[in-house]
This record gives sequence, C-alpha cells and structure tokens, in this order.
Amino acid sequence: MSKSTTRPTNSNADLPPEITWLADCPLFIDEYQITRFHDAIVQPNGQIVQEVISRSESKKEEDKKTFKIGGSAEVNPASLLGSLGSVFSFFKITGNADITQTSGTDKNDTRSRQAEIQYVYTAQRRLIELTVHYILNQPSRLKLVNEVESKDWRDPEFIGMVPRGLVFLDLPEKSMLIPLAMELSSGEIKLVYEELKGKDGREPPPIYPEPSDEISDSELLQQRKEYWSWYQKNFSATKAMLKVEELSKNSRIRWIDYRLPIGTDGDTLHLRAWARGEYDNGVFAYNLIKRGFKHGLRLVGTIKQEPDLNLLAVFEK
Repeated sequence: MSKSTTRPTNSNADLPPEITWLADCPLFIDEYQITRFHDAIVQPNGQIVQEVISRSESKKEEDKKTFKIGGSAEVNPASLLGSLGSVFSFFKITGNADITQTSGTDKNDTRSRQAEIQYVYTAQRRLIELTVHYILNQPSRLKLVNEVESKDWRDPEFIGMVPRGLVFLDLPEKSMLIPLAMELSSGEIKLVYEELKGKDGREPPPIYPEPSDEISDSELLQQRKEYWSWYQKNFSATKAMLKVEELSKNSRIRWIDYRLPIGTDGDTLHLRAWARGEYDNGVFAYNLIKRGFKHGLRLVGTIKQEPDLNLLAVFEK
C-alpha cells in the first residue's frame, strides 16, 4: 500500500477500507471542533429532528399480511416494526388497526401503522459525514496515511490550501506520544516535558533552542530536531504516563499537547487534544501514551503548519 492515498472523485464512492474504523467507539472525540468544522465544510441547511413513516394496507385475503422490502424477502409489518422498537429505544411505534370481516373467504383487512423516528445526531455521525463529504467533493484535501515518515501529507503547500486538510494517521506500535504541556480545569498550566528525565532517571532534558540573531533559521530548525531527538532516545511510555497522571492529580485536563516523532532525523508532529474536562485523565495518560506505544493508535485530525494536528478523534487498535 502506498504511504498515503488521495481518493479520486467518485459519485458512487464507498467509505475507503482504510477508514472503516470510524465504525468503532472512539477513545476520544472532540464534539465542539467537529460540530463547527462540520458546519463550515458541509454547511447543512437544517437538521431532521423527527420523521413519521406511515403505511396503510388493505387486503382481501385474511392470511396475506406481508409486504416486500426492496423487492426481497417478505416480512410481516407488525413484526418488523415491533422488532425495531424492541431493539432500538429511539424507534417508537404508534399505530391502530381497523379490521372489518365478512363471511366466507372474502375478507377486508385494513391496517395503518406509523413509525416515529427520533434522529440521533452525534459528533461521531458528523465526523462520518465530514469524511464522506471530503471523499466525494474534496478528495485532494483528504489524506489516508499508513506511514507517518512519508512527506506529502505534511507538505507546507498541502497544509496551506483550503479547505483545511483532513488527515487519518494509522500509527503503528512503538509510536511515542511525548507529553508536552497541559491545562487543568483548575486553570493551572503544567509543563510535563520539563520534568521528564533520561533513561537513568536523573539526566534532565536539554534547554529548548530559542530564536537568536546569531543563528539562522535552518540552524535553529536543526537544533530543535536534535532537541526532540533527545526525548525520542530517552522515551519511556511508563514514565511519561506516570508523569501525566502525577501532574494532573485531583483535576481534569482541559487540553494536552504531545510531540510524535515521525522520522529518524528528528522530524516531529505536534498534537493537541481539547479534552475540555470531559474525559478521565487516564485516557491521555495510559490509553494514548502507554497503550498507544504498545499497540498503536488511529488518529483523525485537521492539519496545520509546523506540522500540527488538531485531534478530532482517536481510535484504539
């Protein structure tokens, strides 16, 4: 499989197999961002809140109480509606039956059924709609990435175009989510990266390179690559997890940033998850850092310069 894939426009396109994991329960999903991004890109005119489906039937023969769905197998309408109502709590059944009978085999059986559907419109459904919209209408702005080392999905020209690129990253095992900083619901800002140590448990991290008139932009970039390489060489998923849990104790996380090494030359991807205090801190400690390192993760986000990914959703493997 190629390192990244851009789907051609196809009015009959199915959901690509690489992203069928959208049909899973997300470990994390940002409802606020998805709702506003969905509104900006899809621009729906309205939203169906409720729909009532009616069916009336009149038959001569008493035993003929079935109809066909899509020209396939025959089903009993009362049985079908009843089954749906018993399985899906949002599918409410109302109805009445007016049956008149005559002697012999000439019998009239008139039935009226109504199915009242209350629509559920969640962030996950909006994310699926966004994805399908990109596949059908903006295929060049969608990247399905199976190898993070590839360059095209993080090319500055691609990032700078509009609408904003939607990126799916399939991270393999041994992926390092280095925690940087987080804001807690108490209002405190915790700089996690400053408290991470070397493999010996004592060596402090190097000083972050700042811009200076004495060094060029290219030199500064190289220094920063070397800076993040130190974290990559000294990464411990267990220690990083414990440090996030320690610093966020007794408070929920509002947002948290990570650095993800995406190459052997010091290239990294900046990640931000807007938790807004809605998730247990273990999601961003054990699940993303520790379990993500062991098994890998699947990320969905919008790409911006640096490169930087605003996380819309995270799925486990």
